[in-house]
Amino acid sequence: MSEGRNRLDGCHGVTEPGTASLKLKDKPGSRADSLVWQWKKGDATMPSEFGDPTAADDYTLCMYDEAVTPTLVFSSITRPIPDCSHNACWVNTGTGFTFHGTGELCGIKKFTVSAGDARDSRIVMKARGDGLPPLPSLPLALPVCVQLVASTGACWEAEYTSAGATKNDAMQFSGRSE
Repeated sequence: MSEGRNRLDGCHGVTEPGTASLKLKDKPGSRADSLVWQWKKGDATMPSEFGDPTAADDYTLCMYDEAVTPTLVFSSITRPIPDCSHNACWVNTGTGFTFHGTGELCGIKKFTVSAGDARDSRIVMKARGDGLPPLPSLPLALPVCVQLVASTGACWEAEYTSAGATKNDAMQFSGRSE
């Protein structure tokens, strides 16, 4: 996966407005920067679409400024981790995978991908601290699109507009999908 990836078409979306949320906190000079993306009640997703991050597959989380032309403003790439010997690992849950870590992998503390029928699939990514790539400049220029792309080619997305934003200032963004 390359960090300069283009926005993809045809990604899985959420089945109900407001069921995906995005929270960014950017505290200049602080290690407390954080990103939380929750994609819930999504389109039907097969477990095979997630690949296998315990063996060979990775995920790229991208954020695009869509004010004029989609422009990549954030990218974070995970990597496969085959075992739990480094206090961080992916665990196969049967319907997807869960990652628990100490933040060395792109600042990720928790990352869950779960397949299911429509409204049952979900993704939750929580990242914080030194390993987190630089966040986009805040306040965000809206609308923005967040996409998670698996190395299998499958992708999941949610869009955020000013109508769904509850906070958008120089230090944080909080909003729900349209």
